[in-house]
This record gives sequence, C-alpha cells and structure tokens, in this order.
Amino acid sequence: MRRRSGWRWLALAAFWSILTGCAPVPFRHPPPTLSIPPEIPRGRVEAQIQTLPSAPPDVPTAATDPFPPAIYRALTAAEVQRLAAIHAPGARLHEMEASWSKPHPAGKSPTTPARELRRAILLHTSRELQNRAAGAALEAYYRLAEAEGQTDLLEETITQLETAIAETRDMLEQQLKPPVDVEVWLRQLHQSQGDRLKAQLSIEELNSRLRRMLGLTACSERERIWNPEHYAVNDEPIDMGAAIGIALHHRPDLILLRLVIASLSPQTLGLIREQLQATYPLLADKPSGPMSELFAPLLTMLPAGRTEIELRRGQLIDWLREREAAVVEEVRQAVTAIRYHGRVAALAWQRERSHLQALQEAHSRRQQGLASFAELAQKHLEWLKARSDVLQETMAWYIARVRLWQAQGLLAPTCVPPIANR
Repeated sequence: MRRRSGWRWLALAAFWSILTGCAPVPFRHPPPTLSIPPEIPRGRVEAQIQTLPSAPPDVPTAATDPFPPAIYRALTAAEVQRLAAIHAPGARLHEMEASWSKPHPAGKSPTTPARELRRAILLHTSRELQNRAAGAALEAYYRLAEAEGQTDLLEETITQLETAIAETRDMLEQQLKPPVDVEVWLRQLHQSQGDRLKAQLSIEELNSRLRRMLGLTACSERERIWNPEHYAVNDEPIDMGAAIGIALHHRPDLILLRLVIASLSPQTLGLIREQLQATYPLLADKPSGPMSELFAPLLTMLPAGRTEIELRRGQLIDWLREREAAVVEEVRQAVTAIRYHGRVAALAWQRERSHLQALQEAHSRRQQGLASFAELAQKHLEWLKARSDVLQETMAWYIARVRLWQAQGLLAPTCVPPIANR
C-alpha cells in the first residue's frame, strides 16, 4: 500500500513538472580561471630606427622626399562650397525621394497632409546635410591651404639651415671656431625635414578627402587642389544678437521642427511618430493590435488619441527648445573664436614685422662685416617662424568664420554667404 502511494506521488510530481515547464538542470562547466598578467615595474617606450638608411650628404634634401611633384587645379572657396553641397552624402537621395513623393497631375497620386509633410521633411533634411557637408569641405579647404603654406616656409627654413651647415663646415675645415656648433644646425634641420614630411602627408590626406567630398573622382591622386585667393583678416565687429537671429531663422533643422509642430494632426501623427523614433528610439510607440493600423486615423479622434497628440506636441516643443539652445551656443562659440583668432593673428603679424626688421638690420650689419653668418641665419629662421604663426592664425580665423556660417545654416545652396567677395 505504501509502495503504491509512493508511485502516485512520483507521477504527480512528474505531471506537475510538465505543467510548470520544469526541466532537469543541465550540467554546466565551471567558469574558466582568469589568468592575471605578472606585475612589472613601469618602463619607457623607445623607438629604434635601424632599417631606414640615411640620405647621402651630397644628395639634395628634396630628392629624399617620398612625395613626387603634383599637378595643381585651382578652386575658389565659393566653388568648394557649391560642389560640397551638390555631393553631400545622402542629400541627393533625400531630394530624389522628395521628387518621387511629389503629387502627380491628373490625380494619379492625390496629396495628403502626411504626404506633404513627408516631402517637406525630406527637403529640409537635404538642406541640413548640404549645410554640414559644405562646412566640413571649407574647413578642410582652409587647412589644406595652411599645410601648403607651411610647406613653403619649411622649404625656406631647410634652405637656410643647409646654408648655415655648409658655412659652419667651411670654418671647421679652416681650423676656425664657428659661432654655432654644426650639431645645433643639424638638429634644427632634421626637425624641419620631419615637419615638412608631416605637412606633405597632411596635404595628401586633405586632397584625398576633398576629392571625395567635392565629387572630383576623375582627378588622379597626383592632382591637388590649390586655393588661388588672397587672405586678409579683418577686425569688423560682429553683432552677437543679429548673428543668433540669423541662425534661428535660417537653420534647416530648426525650420523643420517648427514645420512638424505646425503640421501635427491626426493625419500626420504616424509620420511624426517616425521622426521622433528616428532620434529617440524609445519614444512614440505605435498602437499595437491586429486592427490598429486599419483604424489608426479613427483612434486619434478619440480622447486618448487627442491626448497623444498633445503629448507629441509637448515632446516636439521641448526638442525644438533644446535644438535652439544648442544652435545659439554654436553661434556664440563661433563668434568668440572669430574675435580671438583675429586678435591673435594681429599680434602674430606684429611679431612678424618686428622679426623682419631685425632680419633687415642683421643683413645690413653682415654686409658691413659686423655680424656673423650664424646671427643672420638665426634672424632669418625666427622671421620664418613668425610668418608660420601668422599663417596658422589666419587660417584659424577663416575656419572660425566658416563654423559661424554653418551654425547659421547659410552654407546650403539656397542661401550662399559672401565668400567670394572678401
């Protein structure tokens, strides 16, 4: 009797395990033991160059450079802006989609509020992509001009150092003590040669990037973009309030958000949900259920649907306020950068004038036999360094101005800033 009762309990337990979905616990391997690297004292990171041969002393420095001469093609800043906007990634795709969704004649595809809003969203998104692409291309364009200018200055620096090295070695051959040790000149020469190689590499990378951004796929890798324009920094004051007002009025993303808020209705609610989810994936869930898609327009007429419309309106307004605050901050930073880089460029120009005057005085004393070749060479090197600083700050001022135009939304084709008329 007891044995029969035990079997009943076992059968009941098995039946209960089937109902509750219990299953035997599989055998699990123990977690692998983690190996800990041994503790060692901190060392030093050293680079040992042993496989690169040094250039022979009688070979010109230019012959050792890995970059052969290139072909230059002139492009103005206005042309760079236009080409970058035309070839902005994704902008053309949005324009094609907007053209396809445009209402056709003869009533073949009747327009609806959602369809009109979708077309407007596509067009404004395309303009924002063009604005960003043009800003990025212009920034690369000015950085390329800076790299080209720095290369020229480094060429002059290397020439001066090679001349100083030759004169120092002549004095050593004549058993004379030079004013500056030849190793000092050699260290500066090697530094300048390395800086020139870095500038040339930057030129190659920026040209490659610009060819892609401007759609210049027919150009070969040996063809470079050249900036033929004259650069001049001015200190004209910028009205911060007016600059912010232009940005709030012209930025395509702000225009788009205001349009979406104004177009919010039961007919456009589905499309606006998609826009919210594109930026914030956890927002604006669609109604679930097999009949929700069919009766979605009717559901929005109910009190719950009207409540959702007000919810979406509040979310869009908060989104717009966040974007407006971000745009205002972008404009402020750009205007501040323009002011500071303009002042720094002016100071650098004053230093360059001072170094030029010192160089001219050293050259005059050298002709009178009152100054050594080392003093003249050092003054020349200081003047070239000052010119390099002027070039760097000038391009920083131009880049800051491009960032202001981009923050204001003025780089899209429909609203072109006065780039060519400087």
